[in-house]
Amino acid sequence: MPLRFPGSAIVRDARGVAQVFVVTPGQNRSYGRRVEVGAMIGNEVEIHSGLQGNEQVVVDGQNYVREGSLVKIEGGSR
Repeated sequence: MPLRFPGSAIVRDARGVAQVFVVTPGQNRSYGRRVEVGAMIGNEVEIHSGLQGNEQVVVDGQNYVREGSLVKIEGGSR
């Protein structure tokens, strides 16, 4: 079953490839991860590959995040 995240979590790299920023546990650093996206369902997008179910994904402010950026985790369950 595909994972679902807010569509705003998806960013495109310079070549137009879909990616999300994943937060490393315990370090709160973000790193881009290529993903295969599927259908939009409401405001959410299906992620078919590239993520594990237990990873935290940046869903707000990701356009200001870069590789290795320190991020603050607030609320949420993903």
